[in-house]
Amino acid sequence: MVPKLELSTTASLSGFILLFVPILTYGHESRVMTERVISQVQAAEMAVLQRIHDVTLRDKVCSCEIRAALNGKPLLRIE
Repeated sequence: MVPKLELSTTASLSGFILLFVPILTYGHESRVMTERVISQVQAAEMAVLQRIHDVTLRDKVCSCEIRAALNGKPLLRIE
């Protein structure tokens, strides 16, 4: 079993912004964003934010509540 690394919420969010955001949004401007790709990016984003906020799907916390607690904005702005 791997021990859980304890980081502050601020440090975790900084790591998310520095590491995961560029990976998730790579090529966003140049490729066609289908509904499936948009859904996959949003799911990956929320999975990371749920781990940072230390909630699971069983806790039944709405994604908007997690974003509000972490002062986050969605990665993809769909217009």
